[in-house]
Formats: sequence, structure tokens, C-alpha cells
Amino acid sequence: MTSKFKKVTAENWLDPDPLYAHLVKRDKRDGAIYPMDGRDWIELVNTIEFDECVPEDVREAFWFTLGAVGYSYFYWPLLTIVAQQSLRIADFAVDKLFDALALRPKPRSFAERLRRLHDLGYLDDAEYNRWEGLRILRNHSTHPTFQENWGPMSLETVRIAADASARLPWPT
Repeated sequence: MTSKFKKVTAENWLDPDPLYAHLVKRDKRDGAIYPMDGRDWIELVNTIEFDECVPEDVREAFWFTLGAVGYSYFYWPLLTIVAQQSLRIADFAVDKLFDALALRPKPRSFAERLRRLHDLGYLDDAEYNRWEGLRILRNHSTHPTFQENWGPMSLETVRIAADASARLPWPT
């Protein structure tokens, strides 16, 4: 049985992963659609940004992980791994928010920390529901029942986790 994923070898490790062949971009000048190359992919990834109010260790954790997205151009499965790690970093961000707000005692579980932030008014209902979705997805990806391949939704998952972390009520 052959894998549907690229088997990385000494000969092909710097070749774009064949699964990227379906990704396209629209040219800003003429509106034409072209295949996306590695530079396009890196530019897309680098549109994710963090405000200075997000603590440095949270920003660093995201950038540490996001660096691997560029390399997913050569090995598609890295996308899923990065997305799953970004969900864990979102959990880390919530933990760091408790430290920044000096909220004690700090609940151990992600679910309890989210509930407490909601109960204290730091998260409105919409943000709480968004974070609950991230938490459920994080739990699912941490304890999978099959080999997951999130594909293009991976980058959107990273964006949502990064945006939710950036929108936390960080003290200024």
C-alpha cells in the first residue's frame, strides 16, 4: 500500500509537495488565476500579525510554530501539525492571560479557564463560543482516532487561533 502523502527522500525533499498543485492565486493586476508558488505561500502566511499588547512569549510561541508553515510547501502534512499546535498555543495564551490579569486561583483545565473568563465578563458570549470551538478542536486534535489531514483549512485554523489570542483582553 502506498501513502497518499509525499514520501520524503534525499532526492525530493526540496521539491514542492504535489498536493500544493491545486492551490492558486488571483493576480492583482489582471485578475487571472495562477498556480501558487512557495513565495506566494510565505506571503500568505506572513499576513498573520500580532499587536504589541499580546505578551511576547505568546507571540514567540505562534511565530515558532508558524515558521513551519512555509516548509509545508515541501511537505503538506506539516500544515495539519502546525494548525494543531496553534490550538495548543491558544490554550497557552489563555493561561498567560490569567497570569497577566493576576486571576487566582487559576483553573487547571482549558474549559474551566474559559468559563471563568466568561463568568468574570472578560469574554462575551460570542467570544466564549468561539473559544469553546477552539477548545473542542484542540481536544479532538490532541486525542485523534484516525490520521488527520486538515489540508487548506489548516491555515484558516491558525488564523482563527491567532486572532482569538490577539483579541483577548490583554492589559495595556
